[in-house]
Amino acid sequence: MARPRALFWVLLLFLLVLTLLYGRRAFLSAQVILQRFDLSVSQEGPEEVAPGGTAIYAILVRNGGPDAAAGVVLSDVVPPGLRFDAGQSDPSCVVSEGIVFCGNGRDGKGFALGNGEEREFAVAFTVPAAAGCRITLANTVLVQGERGHDGDEGNNRSAVTTAVACVRR
Repeated sequence: MARPRALFWVLLLFLLVLTLLYGRRAFLSAQVILQRFDLSVSQEGPEEVAPGGTAIYAILVRNGGPDAAAGVVLSDVVPPGLRFDAGQSDPSCVVSEGIVFCGNGRDGKGFALGNGEEREFAVAFTVPAAAGCRITLANTVLVQGERGHDGDEGNNRSAVTTAVACVRR
C-alpha cells in the first residue's frame, strides 16, 4: 500500500521540479505523453477494375478515444505498377517516394481527431492500359498518431484487393 502512494508523491515532486525549472511547457509535455486514444482505419474499393481504368478506395480513419489524437497520419503505399491519380483523390493527399500521405501527413503535422471523430479520404490509382488480366492488386493503408498511446495498434492497418479483369470481345 505504501509503495503506490510513495510513487505518486515522487512523480508529483518530479513534475513540480520540471515545472519550476522549465515552466508550463514541461507540464504540458507530461500531459501529452499520458494521452490515450484508439485510432483505426478501414477501407472499401472496387472488386474489379479494367486495364486503363481507375481504382478509387474510400478510406475511413476513426478515433475510438478516450482522448483526442494529434499528429494523425494516413499513409498508403502505391501498389506496384499503378500511378497515383491526384485529380480523383482527396485534395489533402500527396505522393512522395511511392507513398501517398493524406491529411497533411508528409509535412509531419498530420491532423487531429477528437474522441469519437472520424475523417474520410478518397485515394485513386490508375491501372496501366497494358496491365495483364487476372492479376490482383493489393492496397494497404496505415494510420498512426504522433503523440500519446494507441490502445490497440492491431486495427491501424487495412488491406483490400482488386482484380484486374479484361472484357472479352
